[in-house]
Amino acid sequence: MNSRLNGAYQYPFEDSLREAMELPYSHILMMQPEGNRNSFYFKRPNSSRSEMGDTYSQDDLQGWEIHYAYQDDLSVMEFYRRQGQPMTFEELEALMEAVISKREGVYWTRVNFVPEYRKWSVNFDENGVPHGVFYDSEGKPLKSGEKVSLSEILPKNNDRFIFVEPRPEVLKDRDFLQTVQGLIYKDIEFTASDANTKRVADDKKRRDDRTKRGGNSNKRGSTETIKKSNATDNLRKMVFDFKNGNIYRTVEPNMFDFKLENPKGFSIHRVGVEDVYYGGRAPENRTPNFQMTCGIPLQPNTCVGYNYELSDGSVRAAVYKDAVLFIDASYDKKMRAYMEKLYDKQSEKRREEALKSIDKF
Repeated sequence: MNSRLNGAYQYPFEDSLREAMELPYSHILMMQPEGNRNSFYFKRPNSSRSEMGDTYSQDDLQGWEIHYAYQDDLSVMEFYRRQGQPMTFEELEALMEAVISKREGVYWTRVNFVPEYRKWSVNFDENGVPHGVFYDSEGKPLKSGEKVSLSEILPKNNDRFIFVEPRPEVLKDRDFLQTVQGLIYKDIEFTASDANTKRVADDKKRRDDRTKRGGNSNKRGSTETIKKSNATDNLRKMVFDFKNGNIYRTVEPNMFDFKLENPKGFSIHRVGVEDVYYGGRAPENRTPNFQMTCGIPLQPNTCVGYNYELSDGSVRAAVYKDAVLFIDASYDKKMRAYMEKLYDKQSEKRREEALKSIDKF
């Protein structure tokens, strides 16, 4: 990649923020352990040397943009994104083959994991009356009326999020602000501070406007009429509709009831399935401080998700549209462990805050 004859163009540090924020896993960079570093490249779609001039027009790149993440100088993540033209099947195949070119007896396998975001089941009794079937955290059906923990039956979202936290040892590094992570941290903190300043100014303007309206006595009409009119207008402005009043959403499944030799027909049932879930949405940041959120993949033991894996389990791949990510499996698992640690810590904090929130209820 760094060959002087036909190498790629390595983006300077000043461009790292832009390149990092374009990644589908930019949040992962903020949780990298100590000893990580990141490099970004642009490569022409041929064997000629790539130059800085190839990257002047970022909205019209013709070639490849690449991200390498190193842990103690060993590559642990590699992301190849085709720009300008769509990635061909042959290019994807060649990339996948390149990973195993020096690994004798190792081959790629397709991962059959299917993320299950929701599960609804409805059974009909002998009288044709529908009854919901509910499942515990392990996917086993719950018996109606049996005693289980409250967390098993409340509408909990399978999608989980965390507030991204850089590792303490990384934050303490005196060179932190001179890294890609430091650039991202400063950018998000600046954006949050700017938004908070605007929010404070808007709040002040609203308070000033209310004060001016309250002190304005030069109104036409009788005082009593004006008071009633103002009271009604103000009351209407204070009414906020409850927009989340639906417990169910409806579905119309076709229920077939026939034998091939003696068809009987089918029925269309319009039933309601529960449409209330909690826990999958992060609150808005209303502080001037750094806050970055990300989801935890439903797929276990991975920080990014993958759909291909080497037969020896050492490397995983996630194929995107016009891009492919390779990640070292052990690194992937360690990053997921850190995400789970953050989730447990933040979940415990939410429990403590919940007790304060419902105080006096």
